[in-house]
Amino acid sequence: MDKAGKTQLVSINAPADNEGTAASESTVYWAAFDANEIRSAAVSMAAFSTFASGLAGPRTLALDGTHLNWVNSNSGTLQRKSITGGSIETVAQNLAAPWGTAVDASAVYVSTQTGIYRCDKQPGSTPLQLFAASASGSWDSRRPPASTRGPGCCMHSRH
Repeated sequence: MDKAGKTQLVSINAPADNEGTAASESTVYWAAFDANEIRSAAVSMAAFSTFASGLAGPRTLALDGTHLNWVNSNSGTLQRKSITGGSIETVAQNLAAPWGTAVDASAVYVSTQTGIYRCDKQPGSTPLQLFAASASGSWDSRRPPASTRGPGCCMHSRH
């Protein structure tokens, strides 16, 4: 542990390459943008492995307990992979320069250069735009009418 109370878990030789980070109790995941990979390391170990490769500019990560979700800014996709292994699944596509991700119990939220979207967690999801970026840099709500929204469908507690 250094003077600031930080412990270096893994030496990755490319700190500028790291884009997003997510962690479970036992594993740390990060996006290696230039390598087009998601990497992982056990918290108790000092070496990393490649969790997912062949990606297109992975950025931020969000872990929901069973899957690691991430956005690829170069291909405009939201993808996921089970933390126990398996193949990469494309959850949503045609996103304009996606940058950020967050998850809750039923959805993955993605921020892009055009707005904030809600995507169901299943592959093939159609993104629902919750907010749109305006020319002034502010956000306009694009929530659908209350009659079409299901429970937990938006980021506000009031409908």
